[in-house]
Amino acid sequence: MVIGIFTDDLYPYIGGIGRHSLEIANRFTQEQGFVFSPCENRIINHAKVKAPFYTMLKNLGLSLWLHQNLNRLIIKTSLPQYRSIVSLDGYFSSRSRAFP
Repeated sequence: MVIGIFTDDLYPYIGGIGRHSLEIANRFTQEQGFVFSPCENRIINHAKVKAPFYTMLKNLGLSLWLHQNLNRLIIKTSLPQYRSIVSLDGYFSSRSRAFP
């Protein structure tokens, strides 16, 4: 089973959520899952998402981008399920996702 985790708090940001997300990413193999975030790093199972308004709006910008692009990412990476790991600011999802 492949699991996708979406977060705006990942290495090089060191905090509770960032450290937890990093531990999960380091334990995944390519067949087990991916961590998606706008952070720049060299984690093997990390896929950088380029949310255009992330620098101004932070997690709200990532949420808006995911709202438009999550179904495409699920299909592209063949994700049967996904999880969202968020900071106190949260991640906003306003519609259900289709799974293949």
